[in-house]
Amino acid sequence: MSNLVIPDGGNIGSASDPDAISIASNGKPTFSQGIANAGTIDAGTFNGTIGDSITLSQGTWTATFTNSSGTDLVTTYGTRHTSYTRIGNLVFFNVDVTLNQGSNAPSSSSSQLFMSGLPFFGVSTSSSNIESNGHPGGIVSYHQSISSAFSVSYSIHWALQNTGRIGFYYANGDAMTTFNMNWLTGTSRMILEGRYYLAEIT
Repeated sequence: MSNLVIPDGGNIGSASDPDAISIASNGKPTFSQGIANAGTIDAGTFNGTIGDSITLSQGTWTATFTNSSGTDLVTTYGTRHTSYTRIGNLVFFNVDVTLNQGSNAPSSSSSQLFMSGLPFFGVSTSSSNIESNGHPGGIVSYHQSISSAFSVSYSIHWALQNTGRIGFYYANGDAMTTFNMNWLTGTSRMILEGRYYLAEIT
């Protein structure tokens, strides 16, 4: 059986709908009646829109440990494994970041540690108080080589700030306190994942 070739600008249809599928000059088809799917759609990566209303995309992003102004605190990173998946206005992300500065700690400041580089600007409230304002956030699932000034019995939490950056905190009982920059060492590692909504409907 030979291949069916439709000329650019040609249509495929039925008696009741002769232009149900239109082929543009770039070879991309338009389905005027949508796609009825009784199974799965796979084989490849999709980046685009469905029905001009739901955006689907996936990719990587560059995570950096920063101060509140977004200035990178780290001279040399080791591995930075990151990815994201966007479904409409909801973004799922993960990150595994390792520092590679040896004995050189990235900062001597006791100010709060942040992470910049999220692939899209997220929704958050204007306050940094994560207990009372319900920021999107979660727990750092794994950390390694944190300064001994930080108790290993504490859990590290992250929360999305109104600046679009992630702010780090730690839990000591019922209290949530900011996680300091100077608790990073030259070989610290953090693994975390989460989700958040975009700042604007697109």
